[in-house]
Amino acid sequence: MLGGTGLDCLRLLIAHYKNTDTRNPGINDETPLMVACRIAKPFAVEVLLAFGADVKVRDNTGSTALLKACLAQDRESIVLLLNSGASVDSENFAGHTPLSVVLSSSALTRLLLDHGAKARFRNLLTMLKYSDLASSQLVYNSLHPKPRNAAEIQRMFRATWESDPVNLGFVLDLDQDKFIIGDDRSVSRMLRYARSNPDSVLLLLERGAKCDDVATPGSGGAIYLSGSTGGQNTCALFEAVRLPDRKQRRAYMRLLLDYGANVNVILVEFSNDNATRVVNKTFFTPFRRAISDLVDREAVEMMLQSKSLQNWNDDLKISYAAKAIRIGSVKLLERLMALGAADVAKRRLVHSGLNYELGRLQQIILNNPRTFTEIDDNIEMLSFLNQNGANWSYRRDKSTSGPTNRELLHYTVSTAGSAYQQVPFKR
Repeated sequence: MLGGTGLDCLRLLIAHYKNTDTRNPGINDETPLMVACRIAKPFAVEVLLAFGADVKVRDNTGSTALLKACLAQDRESIVLLLNSGASVDSENFAGHTPLSVVLSSSALTRLLLDHGAKARFRNLLTMLKYSDLASSQLVYNSLHPKPRNAAEIQRMFRATWESDPVNLGFVLDLDQDKFIIGDDRSVSRMLRYARSNPDSVLLLLERGAKCDDVATPGSGGAIYLSGSTGGQNTCALFEAVRLPDRKQRRAYMRLLLDYGANVNVILVEFSNDNATRVVNKTFFTPFRRAISDLVDREAVEMMLQSKSLQNWNDDLKISYAAKAIRIGSVKLLERLMALGAADVAKRRLVHSGLNYELGRLQQIILNNPRTFTEIDDNIEMLSFLNQNGANWSYRRDKSTSGPTNRELLHYTVSTAGSAYQQVPFKR
């Protein structure tokens, strides 16, 4: 630590070498004054200033001693430099000013503003993202003119996505025209940003933000949004389901479902086939996404218990039941049928579902090495379909010469080898 002896040495060195602004080529061409500010040594700063150190010199990044003192949050050095004529608005090559780097201290923010620092809109965005409410308010009150239009309000909103929710509350209070709350995409945008704050999402919902758009008439409660799922047209619950972190995913899903999020929101992703010039459409819903791999069973269970699930049409019932068959989940298919998909599933899915399971069974047991668990899962699904009216006389290729389901099963099992001759399934 630089104490009395160190200061005496510093005075002797200055008296001998005379030049207080000598450069250190190893560290950005810094001067001794810059080094003292960077490591927060106000006594050394005072001595160097007394011997005539230049407060306006810049290093090779364009930074001044004042900028370095602000980065170090060193109030004493900042005051010494300001009183010695340092430029309060000096900007380095990266565009940083002293005001833009005093993020954690409203006292230093006030000090710079009192010494004439010019508040800019970008300073406000920085404070909203990284600092506390007091600093944000100080910078906002110093802005002339005040940000009012939709673009400025939206930029302020984005700056709060990972900061303290009180900063979001401040922005919402400023948003007199409801540019944020009135935008149906506000919650989904925040959720798409992985580092967003759950408390901020809750605040948005409490202030009246929507989980999704208004339902399309005649859609069975579904919502149709066009565009890519990675773009702007999406819904909050779908973004929550896509979150990679399981704990975060469940927390957001539980919050959104409590506020009435619709699990049947239909999103349509358009993709172009350049070779055929055909526009392909792929349909998604939050629930279909959740059951795609059943990695998070608790998340699926939350959606199964949601009242919005049963506000579905026949197409959605078919889609969900078909997905349950494809992933081989008898339990999920049973739940869906118990919730109201039974009639549609039996009428339209049993034949195709049976075909799918037989085809998958054939692929599994003819594959090396054979997986007993997969075989058991397939047999369980085949048994369930059989109990619910599967037609074993149905022909997959719809021709009179093609094998029936019964013939296909017999062939598959007979070619599987002795290990699978005694399959626990009654035809």
